[in-house]
Amino acid sequence: MILLPESMPDRMKRPIQRWDFFPGTYYLNAIMIILKYPLLVGVCPALIISSFANAGMGSVVNNQLWMGPLK
Repeated sequence: MILLPESMPDRMKRPIQRWDFFPGTYYLNAIMIILKYPLLVGVCPALIISSFANAGMGSVVNNQLWMGPLK
């Protein structure tokens, strides 16, 4: 087995902490990054609503395909 060395710059390296294993930390960091940029704050709600609408329409279409024609 060949092990590759870490490719991140030294300024970005840090030891693993217990919070790194908690999924909420990832989302909190993502939200903090989004809040730094006003444009992202404006665009993200539209993307979230669009993705929910697409997922909802996909489930409706899938349901209709499995049910077949209404009698």
